[in-house]
Amino acid sequence: MTFEGKTGSGNKAPRRLYSAVSADGVTNFSVESGVRLQDRGSQGNIFASVPEVVKLRRNHRIYCSVGLWTRSAISRNEGRTWRKEGDIKLNRRRVETLVDANVTRVNRKYVLLFATLPATRGEVRTQRKTRLQKIYRAFSRKGRKFKFAGLKIALPSAHAIDPDMVRRGPRKRGRIYFSRMKRGARTSDILSALYR
Repeated sequence: MTFEGKTGSGNKAPRRLYSAVSADGVTNFSVESGVRLQDRGSQGNIFASVPEVVKLRRNHRIYCSVGLWTRSAISRNEGRTWRKEGDIKLNRRRVETLVDANVTRVNRKYVLLFATLPATRGEVRTQRKTRLQKIYRAFSRKGRKFKFAGLKIALPSAHAIDPDMVRRGPRKRGRIYFSRMKRGARTSDILSALYR
């Protein structure tokens, strides 16, 4: 298991990725020593968050948020060390933030579900954060360069964030779980939708 750990308090506190192992994958996780991955975030601080690990044919790829965007890295030793690949690419210039990445292999494509932030890159340091967050979709053949495929989930009066797709079988439809958070709230509800 790969998870985020935060050192200290406040928005500028370093966030790094760590790992833990378990005999059955459910109980009694033991945290392994050392940092698995750290990166310099969009605001200049140490920031690696919301890890998403995908098993490839011969190795693993991890996607993680660095503040305003998502980067990837490759591991050839089951996640003990990672080689950074940089920002993932999206052929949509109007999408200025890409976080909460969820990547699922569907047939011969990688399906990327992601959320946007309520502020653009130029507005991050301002108080303007009124846009509702939405969940979008993109496709890729190799998992690095994605083709934008439009809006997937939008709520009328709340943010839609943290998408996660679960597939019950190769011929069955997937189900998307995501969080609904109202403006100004500190808690969220988990909703689901069928993937089409």
